[in-house]
Amino acid sequence: MKRLIQANVKSLALSIVALAFLAVGPSVARANELTLVGGTAGLLNAPPNLLTYNLARISGTTTGGTLELNAPAAPPFNVNNLGSFTLQQRPIDFTGAFTLFVQFDAPGGILGSNTSALAASLFLDQDGNLLIDIDNTPQFFVFSNAGGSGVFSVTVDDLLFVFASQQAGFASSASEFQAAVTPLLVRTVNCPSFPCTGALTGTINFTPAAAIPEPATLLLLATGISGLAAGVRRRRAGVNKM
Repeated sequence: MKRLIQANVKSLALSIVALAFLAVGPSVARANELTLVGGTAGLLNAPPNLLTYNLARISGTTTGGTLELNAPAAPPFNVNNLGSFTLQQRPIDFTGAFTLFVQFDAPGGILGSNTSALAASLFLDQDGNLLIDIDNTPQFFVFSNAGGSGVFSVTVDDLLFVFASQQAGFASSASEFQAAVTPLLVRTVNCPSFPCTGALTGTINFTPAAAIPEPATLLLLATGISGLAAGVRRRRAGVNKM
């Protein structure tokens, strides 16, 4: 009887440990990984035949909770940036507006709308460079599906077209511009010739739904096994009395 109880308890304990590592280990290792599929569209109001926008497709998986959308411009088939702008010639005067639409088809189970719209103003800065000043506020998406749940956000960078005659003094003007922008979310593209194309870039940050961290899980597991051992000792004491 004593040996039978010991064998059963040992088998149960090993099964608990194995299941814990199978269930907890992979979930912890992949806790910050999220596969995203989506795309962008844009509504541009600018001087005709001067500036155009090309949409992008998004397809990637976060690493450490982050996916950088900073692939080089490749119109008309941009991938893993937020689209691209092509400037046909250097503008003498420029004012315009732009709305970026970012849509996600995966992950599934997004609560509310799966599309976010960000507004931008387009104008020449004090050095005559063209700035696409877009809303840098993180856009949040909450999701819940059979594979998991959590929240991810998209943050978009401003885009600055720097022209050839301005590039020599760009370092100083950039410092002044950066000091006026908080936080600094500006990507630049130099335009020595035209047409000149630059990618609109950004970052996706993912936070999974709150889960028990691995150390805490192992602590709970150890506590459970300790309780199981205590139960075994009580059973042994009962058997010895028989």
